[in-house]
Amino acid sequence: MKIAVVGAGAIGGVVGGYLTQAGNDVTLVDIAKDDVEAMQQAGLTLEIGSQILTIPVKAIEMEQFAALESEIDLIILAVKGQHTEDALRPILHRLHPGSAVLSMQNGLCERVIASMVGEERTIGCFVNLFADYLEPGRIQYGGQGSLYIGELNGEISPRLEQVHRLLQAWGPAQMTDNIWGYLWSKLAYGAVLTATALVDETMANVMEPMENRELMFAVASETLAVAHRLRITPEAFDDWEPASIYPPGNRE
Repeated sequence: MKIAVVGAGAIGGVVGGYLTQAGNDVTLVDIAKDDVEAMQQAGLTLEIGSQILTIPVKAIEMEQFAALESEIDLIILAVKGQHTEDALRPILHRLHPGSAVLSMQNGLCERVIASMVGEERTIGCFVNLFADYLEPGRIQYGGQGSLYIGELNGEISPRLEQVHRLLQAWGPAQMTDNIWGYLWSKLAYGAVLTATALVDETMANVMEPMENRELMFAVASETLAVAHRLRITPEAFDDWEPASIYPPGNRE
């Protein structure tokens, strides 16, 4: 399987690095020339606590990658949500009928991807990793979080099982028949994170006063209410339990 990780930042770099280390045919693609050059010259370095892991990787700039004609079996899209169309459009010609695009992004980017390549070639992904881009070719990796993949129609397909096996090179990736539930749950969680980031204080201190907590519940509930209207059941992940917030009657 030929794999392209488009967006070699924190998420794409970590996942692409581990897939490469496991012996897969992976190309890391980015628009940042300095990042690509650093990986070409010295490999991709992951700082994992006190451990330094440097992985020789194939890296290429997006412009050069888009000029190629060879087919790609799996594109892992790990760019910012607002860049989805711009990142995918130049490389559509490299997809074949059996190719798939896996969205490792925040938001509901699967809808945009499906509108460009078709739902049958789109795989949803919920990812919550602890990683930060430090400098070209160097990422700080704080350890595994949660990663779920799912077909947009909820099917546990042979293709999904194949990608699931592939991602075990990173860690305990899981399959789900409710990927939309994870994506909407993360949207609600992200709304709380955004709200707490508006002040110069730790998240724990912002959430400590009960009146602040009620405000954050209200912020998250706006997103969860939309999911409810869409008949989507948000899923719990890590320490986030949306069912304890919405409907409001579930709160203790």
